[in-house]
Amino acid sequence: MKTIIRYLCMAALTVLPAGVSSQPKATRVSGHLEGLGDSVMVDMVDMNLEQARFHKVFPVTDGRFEFTVEPEHVCTLMLRGVPKPGMAFSMMGVQVTLMPGEDVVVNGTMDDYTFSGSPFYDDCLQAQAKLKSITGQLTRENYEAKMKEAQAAALDYIKAHPNQEAAMTLIGSFQTVNEMKEALQLFDPSVREGRMQWFYKPLLKALETQELRAENAKKIVEGAEAPAFTLPDLNGKPVSLANFRGKYVVLDFWGSWCHWCIKGFPDMRKAYKKYKKRMEILGIDCNDTEEKWREAVKKHRAVWRHVRQSKETANISDLYGVRGYPTKIVIDPEGKIAKVVVGESPEFYEYLDQAFEK
Repeated sequence: MKTIIRYLCMAALTVLPAGVSSQPKATRVSGHLEGLGDSVMVDMVDMNLEQARFHKVFPVTDGRFEFTVEPEHVCTLMLRGVPKPGMAFSMMGVQVTLMPGEDVVVNGTMDDYTFSGSPFYDDCLQAQAKLKSITGQLTRENYEAKMKEAQAAALDYIKAHPNQEAAMTLIGSFQTVNEMKEALQLFDPSVREGRMQWFYKPLLKALETQELRAENAKKIVEGAEAPAFTLPDLNGKPVSLANFRGKYVVLDFWGSWCHWCIKGFPDMRKAYKKYKKRMEILGIDCNDTEEKWREAVKKHRAVWRHVRQSKETANISDLYGVRGYPTKIVIDPEGKIAKVVVGESPEFYEYLDQAFEK
């Protein structure tokens, strides 16, 4: 389901506090998939956890694999082939909603597969069959129409199966918070408040965050006052944006998990060395554990200032409407937003050169 995958990729936006956690349950995953090669790359994503992503590679023999994971909650399992040197990494693969303690068998090809092992998985196949037929031929031209069609099909299925846990796997088809909440109310409370809450609550939270950031992004424009904030640095000392008034400040929203963020660090080091008398870079950690954040700063020689946002602090990514990583926001000496660049782009460095030449 491409829509559900889109929400999982957004997982980087937020992590839902886990509250009362379940105990991990050993769950065997096995099967046969053509085209895997000699190993399978496994990602288990549970956005209820601070460390949301389990990643490991397991051996494959003649397309057959078997391994055990220990999920705490119903979560998403992705299986992909390991790219060979020089090959591009693909986000596409086999996707299964994994129920803790219920073993699953996956068979087929990377593009056409089935899964079985318990009534839950059988129901999942039934629930997702109609949507798969709708979204299987997505193009740029038909995307909006197909998404509306898929959402209508999901709504029809949920109305017909309000007591079925697997019907909840379709909830990612809804495009707005209000639409998702309305669909959730169709479920019997036993489903909505049972073990499937660990599946839908992170998706709902991610969608709420997406809408909040989209609204806040409208205010983050050139000439606008940069929103004030204070966050702790690597030594736990509070650092406020106001501390840098009189200098240019670059807010760099990044994470150790973000390939393009890390790839841009060598150019960032050059820019910082060149302009540090007139400019400060303030790295803002996004969706990392404290350990991974500290390790990444040291490993990648990010020599500028760094602060960390967490569940205990204000969410600066929300405040600044960040919707992609890295995002770099340049603030002028008067505290006004001067430039916003999303993604690792030469545009950012060209802007710095032009600004400081003036």
